[in-house]
Amino acid sequence: MGGSSIPGDGRAAKTARWLLGHPTWLAQAVNALSSLLLVALLTRSLSADDFAIYATVLATYAFGNALVGTTIGTRAIEALSAGGRSTIALHPRRDVPPIVGCMLAAAATTLVTRVDPGVALAAAGGMLGILVAELGGAHPLGLRRYWTYALLTLAQMTVWVGAAMLALTTLPASERLPGCLGAVALGALPFAVYLVAVRGLALAPQAPSRDRHSPVSAVGVANLALWLLVSGDRVILAHYALTALATYAALYGLLDRVFRTVANAEIQQRLPRAFISHAQKGLSQSSATLRGALLLLLPGAICAVAGPTAIAIISGGHYHPSIAMSTVLSLAMVAMLAAVPSYVSLIARGRTRVVATIALGAAAVNILGNLALAGRYGTSSATALTLVGYLIWLGGVTTAERRMRSPSISPGSMPSGSTPYPTEPSSIAYVE
Repeated sequence: MGGSSIPGDGRAAKTARWLLGHPTWLAQAVNALSSLLLVALLTRSLSADDFAIYATVLATYAFGNALVGTTIGTRAIEALSAGGRSTIALHPRRDVPPIVGCMLAAAATTLVTRVDPGVALAAAGGMLGILVAELGGAHPLGLRRYWTYALLTLAQMTVWVGAAMLALTTLPASERLPGCLGAVALGALPFAVYLVAVRGLALAPQAPSRDRHSPVSAVGVANLALWLLVSGDRVILAHYALTALATYAALYGLLDRVFRTVANAEIQQRLPRAFISHAQKGLSQSSATLRGALLLLLPGAICAVAGPTAIAIISGGHYHPSIAMSTVLSLAMVAMLAAVPSYVSLIARGRTRVVATIALGAAAVNILGNLALAGRYGTSSATALTLVGYLIWLGGVTTAERRMRSPSISPGSMPSGSTPYPTEPSSIAYVE
């Protein structure tokens, strides 16, 4: 019997080895699980008004991170991975004003609904924390220290969730909102300590001439457009049918979280390698393939079938999305994930303006379509337009990437652009 083995042991070992080789997936899984835990805690402990303000501030964080955080972060990753540097150069004149602007925007968001200086200050501190975490995560990712990044993310979410739990259980009801927003800022401490410990951040007197006057990069604009593609329809639908919107938002939110977790992990792993490959050979190793896209249809089909049941269980039977809605949204998420290799390749090649143009086009179709159709068709048109928007995104980036690989276009002839990057208040990725 010595030669026998327990069935499944081999598969378990392969899975373990695969996970050990993909620590960015672990980091994104930690983010996803922590987000779900925070939602469960906050919905049970904050008043409806306070939770609405918290959610609005987090949307502002996503906006600021998409526009400014990914700009600074991708510049850092490019400099560290392909530029041979060991520190991130922060240029005060170029980088500090947009950071301050994001903090003021977060504070102003709270003042619209509640004139409370304490809440506004906490919101501004949380925005700073999100941007510090983005910058701190860029350092290990740029140096391809993926396990360092994963452990820092675990530490960030442990501090964030722990501080939020402490605020919710020890503070009076009137002080819980600023306490929870302050927890966002505290979550950045592991990244701040890391940057200090490794001397990973330095102030530079002058930015490179090519992006000296670009506080926001083309990739920041692209991520802002993708943020609008994700969130714009819900803002429009809120003016028509809140009950139907709740069902749509619940299903879309779940599917988006699942697929975006995978997309972010892949971008974080691929982007530094793509920068290095392009710097050394003038090529990017990331490339979309038809086979890879077709393989994504299987998890898409599983999510399409399981989505309605999962939402019914999670909501305690309050929401029952249709299988048709689940199928169309799952296909949209498959398209989003299939675009990752081409997206990374274009970023590494400096084709950031092309990426921004495609993203703006996809977002414009989605927003204008919803403005025209939401009043009559509601979530049905929103579902279809989400798929259309992501198909435009997928078709645009794959076509542009293939044109860049054409023999008639030499790497030396391509314009070099500032290369900041893509996700989620937690680092280099598609935004959420």
